[in-house]
Amino acid sequence: MYTPRSASTSDASRNKKALISVGLKALVQEEKLAQFGSQISLRAILKTKGIDEEAFLATLQTETLRSSSDKDADIEFVGILPCPVKIPLMETYDTFAQKFMKTTGLTLHSELKPASMGTSWIAENISQRSSATELPHLFISAGFDLFFDTNKIGRFRTEGVFSDRLKRTRKNPAFAQYDMEDPEGNYTILSGVPAVFLVNCEELAGRDIPRSWKDILAPEFAGSISLPVGDFDLFNAILLSLTKAYGPDAIRQLGRAMQQDMHPSEMVKSAQRKMAKPAVTIMPYFFTKTVQNLSTVTVVWPEDGAVLSPIFMLSRRDMPPEADQIVEFFGSKEVGEILAHKGLFPSLHADVENKLPEKAPFLWVGWDFLRTKNMGEEISRAEELFYHEYSKRSSQ
Repeated sequence: MYTPRSASTSDASRNKKALISVGLKALVQEEKLAQFGSQISLRAILKTKGIDEEAFLATLQTETLRSSSDKDADIEFVGILPCPVKIPLMETYDTFAQKFMKTTGLTLHSELKPASMGTSWIAENISQRSSATELPHLFISAGFDLFFDTNKIGRFRTEGVFSDRLKRTRKNPAFAQYDMEDPEGNYTILSGVPAVFLVNCEELAGRDIPRSWKDILAPEFAGSISLPVGDFDLFNAILLSLTKAYGPDAIRQLGRAMQQDMHPSEMVKSAQRKMAKPAVTIMPYFFTKTVQNLSTVTVVWPEDGAVLSPIFMLSRRDMPPEADQIVEFFGSKEVGEILAHKGLFPSLHADVENKLPEKAPFLWVGWDFLRTKNMGEEISRAEELFYHEYSKRSSQ
C-alpha cells in the first residue's frame, strides 16, 4: 500500500506495476529479488536511479490500492495524515492492512493522503453521496471545517451516523484537565496539532517577548506576526479558538497583527537569511525541532494555551464489526507514539509519553462550542473580520 522507509526490495514483489512504471523492470524478476532483496533498500535504489521518492510513493500507493479501489470494497477509509508523520504512519498501516485483509477476508479500500493535499477532495467526494449509507466507513483528518460544517460531513453528525468506538477509560496526563471525549459519543480525537510561537529576538525592537495570545494581539505587535494562513486546519483552529476565548475583537486584532503568510519552513529560512522577518511566527510545535540551533530565536508555549487543532477519527455506526480493528489500530499506543514522538502531535492514548514542556496548556474550543455553533459559518465570519482588518492595515 505504501513504500516503507526501510523496505527491502523483497517487499517489491507485490508492487510490480509501480516498479515497472518508474523504470525498475529488472527488479520485478524473481531471481533479482532473491539476489538483492535482503541487501539493498528500496530507498537506496530510488536514489541511485534519480527517482523522486514522493512521486514513487504516489505511484506505489495507487497501484497497490487499485485492486480494492472500487466502491464495492467491504470497508472504505479516507482521510489525510499529517505530513511530518505521513511515511512512518503509512509504513505501519500498510503492515496492519495487509494482515487485516488476510485474517478477515474483507477488502479494504484506503485513500489516505498527506495533509498538504487539503480536504477539498474529501468534501467533493462526499458531496456526491446523498445518504449516510453511501459514506466511507471511516474518516481521519485534523481540523474543524470538514467534520463540523453542516454543509459537509457535519450534516450527518446530528443524524447519529457516527460512533466513538475507542471508549477510553483513562486519560493521558497531558490532557487530564480537558474534556476531549465527545459527550455525545459521535467523534473520536486521536491527537492534536499544537500552535506555538517562534520569536525572533532580533526583530523585537525593544518589545518584551510575547508569552500569550493576548500579548501578540496587543497594538505594539501590529504588522509583526507571521501566520499559517495556508494551513487551513491550523489557521481555522486559531480563528475559532481565539473567538471562543476572547471574542470577535481578538480576530480583528489578529488581522492587524499579521505581517505575512509564511510556511514554518520558510520562517526557519528567513531567520537565517537577510529578508523580511516577522517578530513572531505562529507554527505547529513540530517545526520548532528545526530551529534548535538558532541562537536568535526562542520557542514560546503560550501561557494561555497552545491552540489545538485536533486529529479526528470518524467511524460509521453501521460499519462491519471487523472495522473496529482499524479504529483500535489508530487509537493504539504504537500509532500514538509515532504521532507524539516523530511529529510532536500529543496523543490522547493514556500510556504515551508526550514530549511537551513541563507546563503545556492547550487552547481547545471544547465540545459545547462545536455542538452549538455552525463551524462553517463561524469560520467564514472570522475570516471576514480577519482579512478586513489585515487589508486596512496593509494598505496604510
